[in-house]
Amino acid sequence: MIRRMLLWLLLMTPIQAFCSGYQLPDQSVRAVGMADAFTAVADDASAVWYNPAGVAFQQAPQISLGGVDIYIPAIDFVSNAANPLLPPATRARSKRQNAIVPQLYLSYVTPASDISFGLGVNSPFGLETDWTGTALANASTLSRIQMINVNPMLAYKITDHLAVAIGLDYAYVKSVDLNNAILTQHGHGDGWGGNIGILYQQPLFSLGVTYRSQIAVNVNGTASSRLGGAAAATTSFKLPDMVNIGIAFHPAPSLTISMDADWTNWGKYDQIALNYASPITIPTGLPLPPVIGVRSIMVQEQWHATISPKLGLSWRMNDVITFRLGYSFDPSPVNDIYASPDLPLNDQHNFAAGFSMQMTPQFGYDLAYMYTMQTTLHQTAPTGAGALANGAYKGRAHLFGAAANYRF
Repeated sequence: MIRRMLLWLLLMTPIQAFCSGYQLPDQSVRAVGMADAFTAVADDASAVWYNPAGVAFQQAPQISLGGVDIYIPAIDFVSNAANPLLPPATRARSKRQNAIVPQLYLSYVTPASDISFGLGVNSPFGLETDWTGTALANASTLSRIQMINVNPMLAYKITDHLAVAIGLDYAYVKSVDLNNAILTQHGHGDGWGGNIGILYQQPLFSLGVTYRSQIAVNVNGTASSRLGGAAAATTSFKLPDMVNIGIAFHPAPSLTISMDADWTNWGKYDQIALNYASPITIPTGLPLPPVIGVRSIMVQEQWHATISPKLGLSWRMNDVITFRLGYSFDPSPVNDIYASPDLPLNDQHNFAAGFSMQMTPQFGYDLAYMYTMQTTLHQTAPTGAGALANGAYKGRAHLFGAAANYRF
């Protein structure tokens, strides 16, 4: 488990148990109400993230400011007979977590031009787990990250039915911390990527496709060990590239049924090199002796690409009120054997509902709720440090979203 903690800290990847990998797909309150089946809908300022080509079809400049509160009561753990440290049926519960994912989107369109602009500021990766004071504290205590993504974009309306868009992504990892009984580590990093979007609209249906490139993040940090040694640490890693394909049907002017398939290339995580300016002492197993001083670590991972299906429905009751429903399934990108308390990576089912009220022609607000239910993950690492966390993991999460929208 020491190996995994070194990886997750210095890579700056978010440590979080309720997402596909460590991605937070819930980047718009309106989209959350449809379980993020929004690629072919993209009808508000959050199109900047879900499909930037959607900005080209908007009738006026818009601004949307909101956030999604992710509340995780706990992750429950029960050790199994394959755990060499804990007796079978030993229980642990992670600490309650509550985090707000902020979102700001701006879109600028003019009737006289086919070119539109947009800007998004959001946090698509992040959150934390905390096992401090539990039976798993020797393997993991606190894992946490703070990250922000800035996404300027430009869209071009080719015809009355077809638009394309391009954009940039700047990922800034402000800080990350990971602690356990032995190690304390901290770091920061950043990187650049790009994205493109296509949206085709007809009265009866619309079709959207987006691609976001990988982002190579160069990381600088520090590491210290209670067993001896403190050093500057460096590494690099790649946030995965993503493809989102969506189709939306409009059987009536007031009704939209949307379906998405989101592909995330978690296969980028094959191996990671961690480098230290001076030796850091880590244990080679249990009991703690023997220990070893290391200047670099090569970490092998077994992640694979995933496809997440999503289904959403939107019904506009009148010019003021709109209701939404949705369901999505997020599969785990890693075999149960390679899971850890830092990131259990269970498969999960997401059930969503949303509501919008247009108070005036210019101002309105969105509300949304999502319930996330994890399937039980059974970790059974055969040998090594990973076996110290062998057991069953299960959890749930509640997401509450609110956003204010203004059309100029």
